Amino acid sequence: AWEGFGTNSGSAGIVSSETQSGTYSLRVAGSSTSSNSLSGWRQTVTLPTNGVPWLAEVWSRNSVPLSGSNRGLLRLEFLNAGGSVVLTGDTELPKSSSFSKSRLFLRAPTGSTQARLSLLLNQVANASGELIFDSADFRPLSSSDYLVARAESAGIASPNLSLTADPDGDGVSSADEFTWGTDPYSSSSVTQAALSSPSANLFRLQWLAVPGVSYQIDRFD
Repeated sequence: AWEGFGTNSGSAGIVSSETQSGTYSLRVAGSSTSSNSLSGWRQTVTLPTNGVPWLAEVWSRNSVPLSGSNRGLLRLEFLNAGGSVVLTGDTELPKSSSFSKSRLFLRAPTGSTQARLSLLLNQVANASGELIFDSADFRPLSSSDYLVARAESAGIASPNLSLTADPDGDGVSSADEFTWGTDPYSSSSVTQAALSSPSANLFRLQWLAVPGVSYQIDRFD
């Protein structure tokens, strides 16, 4: 169930108009008294398993233009058994009077037991604005679902969904991109290790880390 929260939670409500699909949507508006606040809606679910990528998505529009530095946020968090947040990911929502879809990919880290989706209005310097959220969802992804979602985000109408393929030509298969949490349809999104020796008897191993992923380095003599 959705829970309204934050400084302006009294300005959050369920509306039956201005929907993108279905019957109801969620609304949050900024009051004139908040200098810097986060308000909106959130929902928490139990994780069936961790270590896998999740997708969070929502349709949103500005029913009242977001003035000043106001912004809408889609936030995905993972919590441990004690209720503490162990990993957070945000993406800023488009400032538009028309509905558009926003997505966020994040891997559930080891030790997390819950996932929480938040639909937020960040009000800054008493600026006005109102957001409508609709068709919000968050869920774990299988490898095939991951490829489909990534292709849709990239606007690819007829993607290559084979796990053994390398559709972006970066030398990494789609199966490995799923494991790393990178985008199989973007050659600039790739994790490759680089080994250097900045001084005698010193070696440095570097790679682009993915949020929520744990790494283990094995040494062989």
